[in-house]
Amino acid sequence: MELIKNSKGKRVYIHLIPENVENPSIVRPQESLEKFFRDIGAKPVPGSNGEFWELPDFSKETFRRYYRFILGTEPPSDPYKMIEETKAMFKWAKTFWQQDCLRSLLDWIDRLFMSPAD
Repeated sequence: MELIKNSKGKRVYIHLIPENVENPSIVRPQESLEKFFRDIGAKPVPGSNGEFWELPDFSKETFRRYYRFILGTEPPSDPYKMIEETKAMFKWAKTFWQQDCLRSLLDWIDRLFMSPAD
């Protein structure tokens, strides 16, 4: 996977790249990845056959969808409680991918709720 940013419109896309670039096959996301994209509000780019996905604007609603998908619960209104719940999940994270998701979640909590607005 590769993250592509279109600087003109500040749109963010996910580009799925085949493992074997020399002999590419049709790139389709796994069902679980496609479910994740849809759950957070991403949409397939028309005509791309599932190779490009447009991510939604980053907002508190997008964050809530991501939080629900990763932790399986609604995010609490208190950011300190969100941090506590997310850090508690680290002991259950068995893969680097899960740990990366939780680190992203902590970073987003900081950016959205803890840091002063730019």
